[in-house]
Amino acid sequence: MYYKLMSQNRTDITYENHNSSYIILTVILVILSLVGIFLFFQIRSKPANMALTPSPTPVFEEENTPTPRLIETDEPTAVPSIIVTLAPTNSKPTALPTPTPEYQKFSSSTDKFSLTYHSSRTLYQDKEYSGNRYTFYSGQGNIAVHVGSQWSWIYPNREFTADLQVAGKNTFVYKIDSQTIVDLENGSQKITIQCVHNGSADIISECDKLISSFELL
Repeated sequence: MYYKLMSQNRTDITYENHNSSYIILTVILVILSLVGIFLFFQIRSKPANMALTPSPTPVFEEENTPTPRLIETDEPTAVPSIIVTLAPTNSKPTALPTPTPEYQKFSSSTDKFSLTYHSSRTLYQDKEYSGNRYTFYSGQGNIAVHVGSQWSWIYPNREFTADLQVAGKNTFVYKIDSQTIVDLENGSQKITIQCVHNGSADIISECDKLISSFELL
């Protein structure tokens, strides 16, 4: 009898505990539902454009990008004044430099000849085993005069003709595409005029002028 009463009491207590838990859970669910309904109406009450406006994207400047700034000096830089000095009216005019002639004359007292060459050329004189060489240098092509007791170049049969006379002497003329060689004799002197023109019409014309100006002294 006592055991049945105890069992009945335990059953009643367990039932009451379960009922209390259900009530608490129900209250919590009701509160959460009310909070959810309140938040829903709060969101619905906001303007549509505010809800859809995206948040601005932050823009960060690079740390290494220099910031331009104006640097001011304490005083402005002085502009130099231009002083014009007027010459007195009774002063003599400054003589202008004489222009270099296009052609100039060269004479050799050693080998007894003279010629006229273009002023743009540079003259070099060299001593060779066979005689003296006079080179009138230009980057476009050289003109050289060799005078000596021997010929400066070897050729098996030189035939001197009056087809071209230089300084009143018969000559031997040798021509190829790149140069022209003119040989003449004056007593024991063997004279060679070599023109390296590389097919340039201007240098060929210049060489012809030099050959025609050649004179024996």
